[in-house]
Amino acid sequence: MGGFPPGLQDSEDHALNQLADRIAPPVWAPEVGTRHREPARLGHLLADHRARGARRADHPPFRALAGQPDAAARLAADMGARLAGAWRAVDADRRLAPPTRWAMKAVQWLACRVDQRAVAAALGRLARADAMAARAAELATGAPAAALAAARTAARGDAQSWQKALTLAQLEEAAGNGATAEAALRHALALAPGSHQALAGLVALVGATRGSDEALHEAERAALAAPQSGQHWRLAAEAARDAGRPEVAQARARRALALAPDLPARHAALAALHARAANGKMAVFRRLTCERLQKAAAREAP
Repeated sequence: MGGFPPGLQDSEDHALNQLADRIAPPVWAPEVGTRHREPARLGHLLADHRARGARRADHPPFRALAGQPDAAARLAADMGARLAGAWRAVDADRRLAPPTRWAMKAVQWLACRVDQRAVAAALGRLARADAMAARAAELATGAPAAALAAARTAARGDAQSWQKALTLAQLEEAAGNGATAEAALRHALALAPGSHQALAGLVALVGATRGSDEALHEAERAALAAPQSGQHWRLAAEAARDAGRPEVAQARARRALALAPDLPARHAALAALHARAANGKMAVFRRLTCERLQKAAAREAP
């Protein structure tokens, strides 16, 4: 599966679970638990929930509320449901005396209110960032300098969006700012290790500035961080080919093929590598397989 996305400030466990669900069904292991360091004072608790709310807005399900006309009502309903669940858990614990139970509920109410206000403020920030990203897209062709300025503002306002980081990288590179473009591409990959668009940009940029060997290193490191991404292994195969490493290129291409054996393009890519290595028999075999899959797809097309 790879590891936790290192750039995420929240919901990194959700991102990892999504990857895991593609590989095998989850199995509940009740002996496994997670321990959190909880604040011991009320002031610290409220500050912690304020920070959590600000981060929570950057991720599902709250991110989808940014810019929506009914965002406040939907946020209030969601947080109200969470608070009601917390109160039910308190009521279910018969070991608690009534005064303790009421005190806990009051603290939970305060924490929920602080959390909700922080989420609401952050949703406003995200809505402004989305507006600036849309403006950057509109200005990209006619006013590249203004588009770059808008993209920078959007990326600062929504630092947990790999798409905004990727857009910024593309505009920075077009403006000749290689270092800042590379930093934005690395940030995009840290947020979404499986983003082959960000990896393709990084490999091309590193190859142009530091050579094919460094480009291969970047591609292989990213592929190991997202081992279920066939696109990553395809990019690693191409980087190995460009670096003059035919055996490595074939190995990476076989890995990409194993993850999507029904894609004709994967067989065609491996056939080309076999042909470059003067392995005519395997080149023909892969090419014929590619043609067979293409014909099968054509027959099934409506």
